[in-house]
Amino acid sequence: MSTHSSRAVYDSLAWVFCGLATVTTALRLYARTNFRIRESRAGWDDAIIIVACFLNIATAILYTLALETGTGQHIHDLSPTEQVTAIKINLIATGLCIMDWSIPKISIAILLDRILCPRPLMKTVLYSLAGVSFSLAIVTTIITFVHCQPVAGNWNPERYDPMCWSPDVLTNVSIAVGSWAAFTDFALALYPSTVLWRLQMPLQKTIGLSFILGLGIVACIVACYKTSLLPAIGERGDLTYYSNSIVFWSLIEADAGIIAACLPTLKPVFEITRSFCGKVRSYTSTAGATAREKSSSQNPYDHKEYGDGVELISGMGQGVVAKKVDVSVDRERATENGEMVPEPASSPELEERPEAV
Repeated sequence: MSTHSSRAVYDSLAWVFCGLATVTTALRLYARTNFRIRESRAGWDDAIIIVACFLNIATAILYTLALETGTGQHIHDLSPTEQVTAIKINLIATGLCIMDWSIPKISIAILLDRILCPRPLMKTVLYSLAGVSFSLAIVTTIITFVHCQPVAGNWNPERYDPMCWSPDVLTNVSIAVGSWAAFTDFALALYPSTVLWRLQMPLQKTIGLSFILGLGIVACIVACYKTSLLPAIGERGDLTYYSNSIVFWSLIEADAGIIAACLPTLKPVFEITRSFCGKVRSYTSTAGATAREKSSSQNPYDHKEYGDGVELISGMGQGVVAKKVDVSVDRERATENGEMVPEPASSPELEERPEAV
């Protein structure tokens, strides 16, 4: 696959997942504002996820611009002007990505507090996990920009001749923060199961709720993979090429976090969808039955011969029996007496019998 084709795939996938995150956020707001249920009322978790969604869209836009200006290509394939533009936009997108994947964790912690009503100690643990993750994200974002002085030296070192920290500093900090983010996602996904399995609920319902409330495990898996790519940050000689995968998977991690935060709130939307599908199936079956009745009414009589009669069965379930008249016997008797016998009809005559079947 060529470099241009691979960048197009990265860009398309980034927008697909960004679209899914945006749709689930919109459905969450619809569920919160259109159903008068205590657990479904809008709260701070909804406001936080809206911020995360807008930040996610802004990051996706910057990522697309970064790809168009040279991110994903080897730096020696770009002109000096393209190098400056690509690194600058890529650095800004990286900072937004770091904040973007940390914000949904706060929303998830608030949501779990609202739904599961944990004890004070566990509530403190939940908020501490999300809060520390958010704080570390802020620190990492600041380090990303200030590890070179002046800041403009990050993307134009030839002009500003900056003083930069060792590449290992940013690499080690990023790996530590990425590992903590993965651990936070895992803990927030595991906690609902530990509560639900202690409740007196049917097994199927317990598994379903544990799955919905534990979807943050997907963000955990993505965070683990992204963290494995972070040592490439030290490759300053080819930053435009190696940073592409890191920014992309940071975007996917943020999208997974937003979706995991929104799906547990969509129960009213799922119920409406299920009710609508049931009405559609009912209408379809009724329409099919009506069509069959109409077809049978166009041919109201079915003929069934038995013994010496013919049963004419109407579409209403009633019938009349008509008796066959055997003309061959009368013809033989008339011939013996020398009488004129008319030619028989092409089909036996039917004489109605008054009794109903």
